Amino acid sequence: MTIETCQDVVIFRPEGETLDMRNATAFREEIRPIVNEGKHVVLDMSGVHFVDSTGLGALLSLMRGLAAQDGSLRMAGLQDQVLNMFRLVRMNMVFDIYGSVDEAMEGWSH
Repeated sequence: MTIETCQDVVIFRPEGETLDMRNATAFREEIRPIVNEGKHVVLDMSGVHFVDSTGLGALLSLMRGLAAQDGSLRMAGLQDQVLNMFRLVRMNMVFDIYGSVDEAMEGWSH
């Protein structure tokens, strides 16, 4: 994973092409310190080509955890296959999804 801080926003880029049952637990552990700080997070999903239900659960957990700490989550760069799955299960109505990290940063960067 790659973590970059731009002013008060954390840009998080998961490593690997999938977010699934094999790596969802590691994803949660790696991002836990950011969640505990209640940061604004842009999750750059441009390198992720597949998300299963376990990965989706990890993303929901991230969003809820940030909200509980007065932080927030925006997702950026979803690949077509992932975006189509989000639409199929209506998660595009739950997550704030942007085309790029720059678009997601608008309004947060001062």
